[in-house]
Amino acid sequence: MDNTVTQVAGPQAGQLVASRYRLASFHRGDGSTEVWRALDESTNQMVSLEFLRDVNPVSKERFLAGARRLASVAEPSVMRVAGIHDDADGTFIVFEHLVHIPAPVEWVKAAAQVPAPVPQMAAPPVLETAGVAPEATVPTVETSLAPEAATGDHGLSLLLYALRSRELSLIDQALLEESMIEFLDLAVAEFKAV
Repeated sequence: MDNTVTQVAGPQAGQLVASRYRLASFHRGDGSTEVWRALDESTNQMVSLEFLRDVNPVSKERFLAGARRLASVAEPSVMRVAGIHDDADGTFIVFEHLVHIPAPVEWVKAAAQVPAPVPQMAAPPVLETAGVAPEATVPTVETSLAPEAATGDHGLSLLLYALRSRELSLIDQALLEESMIEFLDLAVAEFKAV
């Protein structure tokens, strides 16, 4: 065997593929394929590229047939096939992500646990007036801390965070139930105070 022949290495981080996709990081691999995260420089979006590593023609045809089946899905829910390439740059499928992958819920809950204190107005001075009966006092509720900080519940905080940041994938049935119970507890406490 001739030692002067060098083998071409597989995809490398930073490599430009098909004059469009800049490889960012290796995601996973198995015996026949490997998946890379890449930046589509034409749209400035992150995509996934699944490269076929097996050079067997039967495997290649099976890979391409599977890619065509995936591309034929009318309404994909998580990823869609943005392109199928079989050229000098290799045989690979380009997947466009339809769902943003959010940060783990534990990180969001940790961020939501420390609410900012609500500013308090200074109480007006009490004036003594002779011969005037005092008015009925209006019940007040202490709001220096958010209710979830006092009770340990974080459902409403997380729900509001998800809605404001448009991370709708954080909202699930359990979060809605927890938020509803927390809201009802707050409403009952307010009515009892009145």
